[in-house]
Amino acid sequence: MQYLVLSLSDLIEEIAKCQRGWMYLEPIFASDDIHKQLPKEGEMFEWINTLWCDTLKAINEEPNILDLLERDNIKFHFDEANKKLDKINKSLSEYLEQKRLIFPRFYFIANEDLLMILAETKNPRKVQPHKGLTILFTYLAHVVYFQSPNTLIPLHLWHFSF
Repeated sequence: MQYLVLSLSDLIEEIAKCQRGWMYLEPIFASDDIHKQLPKEGEMFEWINTLWCDTLKAINEEPNILDLLERDNIKFHFDEANKKLDKINKSLSEYLEQKRLIFPRFYFIANEDLLMILAETKNPRKVQPHKGLTILFTYLAHVVYFQSPNTLIPLHLWHFSF
């Protein structure tokens, strides 16, 4: 019985760790741009996402926690998922460092804001809500976009406080 409780505790710990990593990375890898920039990591995340969704579906269908222990190699799969999450986070950090070396103002933005800005490079209107944009450019209050025949023209509105 003690072995069962310890095994269950270890499994729940691995699942909770995976949940934290999945919750952080899911909105990031929802972007096609990030998938294109980090294809290997995108594949790893898809594997994790499938494991996560399948496991939650199985738990929803059969909520008995002891049945979860009997699933084939579930502890091993979540151990692997957490190792992959660590690799993905390391690759994301390296990717952000490359972007910061190219444009040093990115050092002033939190990783989460920078990832969201980079994920929306094809849709500048979605970048507007990020507070990181105002950190990047001093005195920038917000950006207004006017539609011209073929391009978007940003109009910078300056906010001075004396």
